[in-house]
Amino acid sequence: MNERKQLSKREQILDAARRVVQQQGVHQLTLDAVAAEAGVSKGGLLYHFASKEALIAAMLAHFLDTFDAEVQEVYATAPEQRGRWLRAYVHVSFRSADYHPSFIAAVLAAVASHPLLLAALQEQYRQWQQHAMEDGVSLQTTLLVM
Repeated sequence: MNERKQLSKREQILDAARRVVQQQGVHQLTLDAVAAEAGVSKGGLLYHFASKEALIAAMLAHFLDTFDAEVQEVYATAPEQRGRWLRAYVHVSFRSADYHPSFIAAVLAAVASHPLLLAALQEQYRQWQQHAMEDGVSLQTTLLVM
């Protein structure tokens, strides 16, 4: 069975939205474009995501959840020493093959125009900064690296 069929319809739509942003840019992220890329009707897309804003919120949440899980995975296997969490964060930041830099930039640009989504992203960064500081890294170093 191919990987695409193993994904839930919601995951397929999120993956299609990511491809639209990567290939065409954030300004081409429309519900029609995503539905066409995912091979679903617009109604099918709206069943999973009630609006473009809901789709962008889900894209952001998916990215943050995936990134955070990868950081935790690297952190769990790293040698115990000061700064272990921040090193894991940096490692994942540079190896993130699933998310093309243009996609990340586009999602951040889209989030910036939605105050509630921007607040969620800011809260995630605060949590990451807290992890780094709890691991023995100063606030100044954490802010420089992140």
